[in-house]
Amino acid sequence: MASQVAQTIAGEEYTIRPYRSGDLQAFLELDTVVWDREQSPEWFRWKYISNPFVDFVPIVVAEQDGEIVGSRPFMVFELRAGESTFIGYQPADTSVHPDHRRNGIFSSMTEFALTEYAGTEPDFYFNYPNEYARPGYESLGWHTVSPAVTHFLLRSTTGYGNGSLPSKIGKTLLNPALTLRQQFRSKRTSVNSAVSVRRIEGVPYKRLATLYRRNIPTAFHAHRSEQFLRWRLSSPVWSRETYFAASDSCTVAVVIRTRTLTNGAVLTQIVDVLPFSGDDRWQMALKGAVKRVITDHQQTDLFATVGNTLPKELLNAFGFMSNDRLPLSYFSRYSTALVTRPNGDPADENAWRYGNRPIDDPTQWRQTFIEWDTS
Repeated sequence: MASQVAQTIAGEEYTIRPYRSGDLQAFLELDTVVWDREQSPEWFRWKYISNPFVDFVPIVVAEQDGEIVGSRPFMVFELRAGESTFIGYQPADTSVHPDHRRNGIFSSMTEFALTEYAGTEPDFYFNYPNEYARPGYESLGWHTVSPAVTHFLLRSTTGYGNGSLPSKIGKTLLNPALTLRQQFRSKRTSVNSAVSVRRIEGVPYKRLATLYRRNIPTAFHAHRSEQFLRWRLSSPVWSRETYFAASDSCTVAVVIRTRTLTNGAVLTQIVDVLPFSGDDRWQMALKGAVKRVITDHQQTDLFATVGNTLPKELLNAFGFMSNDRLPLSYFSRYSTALVTRPNGDPADENAWRYGNRPIDDPTQWRQTFIEWDTS
């Protein structure tokens, strides 16, 4: 990459340059200011240094008078569609110091990265910006592909939305919905007694990679090789468990992870399901695994899953609600969407096709929390 670029933005002098090894502490301090969290050097090393698909740290920073005031990291994925594999860069953990916002730093860092990465590492870019950031991406050539919907199963109103929900509003609007779903759920979640479920601590990467190969999607998704899973599912932020459910010789794995949010609520994410799909035996085994996950985690305040991790029928049966519909949409801070961009001229229609598939076609994507930047 180029050493650096000096720019005058909104009358201020900034240096846009690649990340250097001595930037770690300043990067983490800026991350804390912007995202109101305390990430560790271990988290940084996992996410941006240990990534097996790139041999440098894919981060651009903005500097003024020796102080880092902006950072533009990229999380690197090996993606697959059918028999073809690709490298996809996902913008992640973007930070601009509050004192330097609205000065064009976001765009300048992004343009620097697009220029430096052009024709090299990534095949294309994909990510999940919110409704406020999306126009900035679209102005730089990204296409909006589809809404990125999260489904939640709430045991309480604690932890959903921007911190805890106001108690009066939560009791008025959400609690009745939760009560009705709880009553209805018990009638729809019975599991065949022939289904056996086993829980293990951690993630058996090799076995998951084997299950993945039994039914590989033709749409774009993260290529779940053992190498990829070992990296992707080792973030120090979460604790992880894997549930194996068997139904008449059909085995399904459900990977979950749990952590405590800053407001004290306990979140459990259903991260992945392997194989991705199957017949009636697969459906029954998956149902047994999800029921066991919910039963085992009595301290969890909210469960979450994204995209098409779980079939719609299963989500409804267990009482999951999507954040793009009432009542949860009332409390959602913002909506997110999948956006994509080729590593090339976005005005060239041919640049949008990889493996003979358009990357801006919503039917050509298969997404779980594995594909999302959720640490």
